[in-house]
Amino acid sequence: MLTNEACENIIQIKGNVRGAVLQTDAEYIKRYCGQEQFTNLKDTLQRLGYAVDYENISAMEWYPLGRRVLSFRVMQDLFNWQEEEFRKMGNAAPKYSFIVKLLMKFFISPKTGLSNASQY
Repeated sequence: MLTNEACENIIQIKGNVRGAVLQTDAEYIKRYCGQEQFTNLKDTLQRLGYAVDYENISAMEWYPLGRRVLSFRVMQDLFNWQEEEFRKMGNAAPKYSFIVKLLMKFFISPKTGLSNASQY
């Protein structure tokens, strides 16, 4: 289980991620683990003092990287996830990513998109 000191160390990680990353994580948890587990994740982060308001995240805004790493650590504890589950989540990300959908819609022709879809 996470200690306060461990949480502080994780939160101090330098860097930022776009909100779309957090939205994608939330969508994956909802679809593959269920709404109840998603609520457990949010409640646990709030109890630790680092709540993430997934419903009000802006896809293009920057958010602290430490929040995402902490959420991964909580997922590992709550869902008993190992490396393989995080890889599955990463592989599924393009299906739910706002940024990927935006790029596919406006910057890639359907022919190019279909021919290169397996790479993404």
